[in-house]
Amino acid sequence: MLNNKLIRDILDVCEGYIRNILNSQNNYNHSTLKYNAHWISLKASQIKKEFNQSECLKKTHREHAIPLKLLISQLYSFESLEIKQLKEFLNKNLISVLITKDERDDLDQGVGNLKDSMPKDWDNQNVFARFDNKNIKIQCIGTSNSSKMAHD
Repeated sequence: MLNNKLIRDILDVCEGYIRNILNSQNNYNHSTLKYNAHWISLKASQIKKEFNQSECLKKTHREHAIPLKLLISQLYSFESLEIKQLKEFLNKNLISVLITKDERDDLDQGVGNLKDSMPKDWDNQNVFARFDNKNIKIQCIGTSNSSKMAHD
């Protein structure tokens, strides 16, 4: 059986390829995936405008919209899974968001800790429900969805 760390690493690489977040050698690179995330909080967007890439990476955090722990659990729950279903599932649910470290701390700590879970009233549709719950405004950048306004 695969261990969760290995599955997390595989999912990170899959996301890099799904989102075409590849470095100049056309390979997956964690820093590239983080810096070029298609979804970004409004506060992280400001940091990205004010600082160079190296400084921005130090001040921000890449967070999965749906925690990988939950995605892994969902993948294990499928009785069978066709390649087309897997592709649709990952495309819809495997999304990284660039947020500030303060926003990460807000998700991870205190009342309503959402580090590894979604809000109790989650509808299983809104992948950004954790951010909505903590009033973290998210916007899409750099994709065909770039015309979308900040996620409410």
